[in-house]
Amino acid sequence: MVAGGWYMRCAILGAGAIGTLVAAQLSQIDAVELLLYSRREQAMALAALGLRLESESTSTSVPPSRWTVVESGENLPSDWAGATDVVLLCSKANASEELAAVAAHLLSSEGFSISLQNGISNENILAKHC
Repeated sequence: MVAGGWYMRCAILGAGAIGTLVAAQLSQIDAVELLLYSRREQAMALAALGLRLESESTSTSVPPSRWTVVESGENLPSDWAGATDVVLLCSKANASEELAAVAAHLLSSEGFSISLQNGISNENILAKHC
């Protein structure tokens, strides 16, 4: 628990361009615990090296200790199951079915999911699972 009394568990499913950008921003908030779900190569890099984002006006470095990284549903930490406040789906549309099932496994009874995906049928898939 952090000073101020609130704490949030956030899982980001899909750690590509959008997912890592959102993760980098959320990592700046001490009261947010992060779980990143990514493909093998990206997962290994995020777990070992963390992340560095640069723009013309700012640079952000996130150490690997700031999040938990997993690369498959079998590797999900058991203490996150049914205990996640927010799940952000940041994958390509063709991964929606798989990741919606992961989201449903992670979400607490009061939790919610948000899709930051492209495509027009993702909401139907998410509604079926979450």
